[in-house]
Amino acid sequence: MAQRKQRVRLLLQEGITSIDALAQHFTISVSTKRGVIYQMGLRIENSQVVV
Repeated sequence: MAQRKQRVRLLLQEGITSIDALAQHFTISVSTKRGVIYQMGLRIENSQVVV
């Protein structure tokens, strides 16, 4: 899980904030990706991750 969170942080730094794009990158469902994002302490607004 820590490795996945680190990869998400790197993608967010590159400007990839769409929840759909992040889910496709990890080949997981959007609802699973939402759970990971919330566990990281980040917010989602209008299907975009808010850093």
